[in-house]
Amino acid sequence: MENQENKKKLFKTIIIATVVVFTLILVPIILAVVTSDKIIEVPYVEGKTLEEAEKELAKAGFKYQVMYNDSESKDAIVTSQFPKSSTKKGNTIELTTKTQEQIKKEEEAQEQRNKESITRSKTVVNFVKIIEAKHQGSVKYHTNTPYATSKTGESVYKLKYTTSNENIYYYQLVSFNEDYTQILKSTNLFEFCDYGNGETGLTQEMEYAFEQTFGGRRK
Repeated sequence: MENQENKKKLFKTIIIATVVVFTLILVPIILAVVTSDKIIEVPYVEGKTLEEAEKELAKAGFKYQVMYNDSESKDAIVTSQFPKSSTKKGNTIELTTKTQEQIKKEEEAQEQRNKESITRSKTVVNFVKIIEAKHQGSVKYHTNTPYATSKTGESVYKLKYTTSNENIYYYQLVSFNEDYTQILKSTNLFEFCDYGNGETGLTQEMEYAFEQTFGGRRK
């Protein structure tokens, strides 16, 4: 009887030990499978240094790869990331970086372009008042957009004038001095229209005027 009791106790011990061992082995595996497919929020690291981004992404369980860069130095700035929102834990986040020096140059260049745009708009406003008066108010200035660069390096813009008929409008080509404070040359107005089937008008005449006024075919 005593031997049978001992055998039962041994059998129970073996069963319990087996269950414990399998639990210790299987639970981490199951957790790894479950968490590997878990969708979690990706830390937003744009604007941070590469070193800061690396730490935040690693802490959240992500790897990273610099895809497009001007620098992989730790003090480079992350300018974009993909994905931005959420993805599977453990995925690789693609980063784009730029040096702080390049970012500063780009900001200064953009600031200069903004200043030029403001100056150009003021110059155009003063100029179109004369054109509007000349046409006795039948045309009204609407927009200005880049048109071409002449052979002599002049930046030529296209001014658009609207009329009382929303389908009919006019274009005029003008060039500016270097700091956009003065319009140097200008063409006559060329009539165009669009009734929903695409723009039509005096395209060839305007191209010819460009050649005659600013020199050479546009590029």
